[in-house]
Amino acid sequence: MPLLVSLRVCPAQATYAGSDRNGLKSRQWEEKHEGVSYKVESCLQHTSGAVPPPVLSLLRPSTQTRQFPGSLVQIAPGPGQTFSVPPAACIVAFSLSNEPWYKYSLALIADQGTDPSRWTSVRMRREALFLESPARRFELALQTAAGDDGRMDKYVLSQVLSPQSMDKAAVQAAGVPLPAKAATPLYESLDWEELEWGPSFLRVRGDELPLSRMLYVPHSVAA
Repeated sequence: MPLLVSLRVCPAQATYAGSDRNGLKSRQWEEKHEGVSYKVESCLQHTSGAVPPPVLSLLRPSTQTRQFPGSLVQIAPGPGQTFSVPPAACIVAFSLSNEPWYKYSLALIADQGTDPSRWTSVRMRREALFLESPARRFELALQTAAGDDGRMDKYVLSQVLSPQSMDKAAVQAAGVPLPAKAATPLYESLDWEELEWGPSFLRVRGDELPLSRMLYVPHSVAA
């Protein structure tokens, strides 16, 4: 499947540490070389050709998968938004509160361009990301914004309490990010680089959380 990969040319490094991420493993390199280094800034799926028209599905979600086929037509961003839903991620899954969310997909986590306004980390300054495993719900939200002193954005990953009763109306009434009475912090002061996104999991500081569903929710004030 074609991919759009953004690379940045960097100076040659003295050594290169090996890594194991997203199912790919690279070896360590300590020998000298003449040349440059490359950094992968983003990797986006690209689909070419005509997109089939949307088809209404009459399938009911099963109790095992909690999802049904969605349209293959890309969902355009709404008013004032810059992020769209890639065709590969147009699969709807029912959340723990029995509402339609998106099935977890790396295509929804990846940056959607080289412009900073289309970086996911920038999107998190105005939205919170809700994630679900088969039995738990998490909220990833901005904890402290970057300042002029060189500090980077910090994030907090919390577990949502009683997710079955936290439908869209309840979340909006509580306010986003959720207050302490609705969510328990699990990991605080997270750098964006500490969030290791996998095809079906999120690894944070050595702990791996299985993921099934996700939804971006704009920041709001408690009703």
